[in-house]
Amino acid sequence: MNVTRKLMEQASRKLELPAEIVAGLPRIEVTGTGELSVEPHKGLLEYAQERISIDSSIGPICVTGQRLTIKLMNCKRITVTGSVLAIELPQDRHE
Repeated sequence: MNVTRKLMEQASRKLELPAEIVAGLPRIEVTGTGELSVEPHKGLLEYAQERISIDSSIGPICVTGQRLTIKLMNCKRITVTGSVLAIELPQDRHE
């Protein structure tokens, strides 16, 4: 784990704040197999019924499935619905 991330985690514990907020990490919420939300995001990279790629501060978050659609998209949050089969997160290159 890199030093900056370690310091951020320590600060979040002392301030009693969620680590993802302090570190600027995206919050990913999965509801069953039918819905996924990412907050915050940097926009869409790819959009198809079988694959949606969302740009984030950690890199692309790829959702694969069937009949995928964007239920909500604003400047802070993207919500994907459909049959979510897999979620791919970028690998941390610093660990």
